[in-house]
Amino acid sequence: MTEISRRTVLGASAAGAAVLAVGGPADASPAQVRSLYTRRRFTRLRGRRFVLTDGTGSWTVTLTRVTDLAHARRGEQRSFALTFRRLSAGPPQGTYTLRRKGFRPTVLFVVPSDARRRTYQVVVN
Repeated sequence: MTEISRRTVLGASAAGAAVLAVGGPADASPAQVRSLYTRRRFTRLRGRRFVLTDGTGSWTVTLTRVTDLAHARRGEQRSFALTFRRLSAGPPQGTYTLRRKGFRPTVLFVVPSDARRRTYQVVVN
């Protein structure tokens, strides 16, 4: 696995740093892990349902947006934000595995972006 400098981690957003820290499956190569976190992979699934799981529960969410980050170039493949929505209150902030049939399970740090926990933000950086 490649080394990550302290400057890189400190310069990343908290959610972005969490994505780096949780990385992916322990038996996956760095190239396999990097391929899980690309804009293209998520953009084609906008409007689709996924399940967030953490070992204690599962919550259905819909991917509603894939957007640029303020500091990144427009359309950047490795720096972007995801927005998920639910019809009812979902889980608290934390690390979850995103699952969907035909989609390789992907570990993400998920942050509620509204008080009712119906909208969630993920930063990939």
